Amino acid sequence: MQALFRDIWTHLDQQADEDGDGVITAQEWVKMWTEQDKMWKELKNEENATMMPDWLEKYAEYKFNLYDRAADGHIDIEEFEYILSEFGISPKDAKAAFMMFSQSNEKKVDLEYFKELVLEYYSSDDEAALGNFINGVLDFSSFSADMAGVKH
Repeated sequence: MQALFRDIWTHLDQQADEDGDGVITAQEWVKMWTEQDKMWKELKNEENATMMPDWLEKYAEYKFNLYDRAADGHIDIEEFEYILSEFGISPKDAKAAFMMFSQSNEKKVDLEYFKELVLEYYSSDDEAALGNFINGVLDFSSFSADMAGVKH
């Protein structure tokens, strides 16, 4: 696991540290994510709508395996509630979030679908996008208020 996160950070660091000085400024960080967002939007207009960077695919697989406690190839509501409770998300919010992205438990949350949700989480501008609920957060108003002061 440590190697996974080191690899992810190395990739993001290489992308973001535009001047190569070993320090990532807020401007470099925002620029990197802005460019990533632009790339995802361009991909959405092509056949590669589900293509994701290697680092994000590895992270999605890690997160899926974290949620899939029974290792049966899909995430169920009990697994999701249990894991999110470890991160301070209430069972009520976790259940509501799961019901949203599993479409009232009609959609099986397997690895392929979870990857779609992760990509949507990172690339969608739509606050109601199902991928936005994979972390159990239901209210983005405080996040939006926090981001209001960030210059792009």
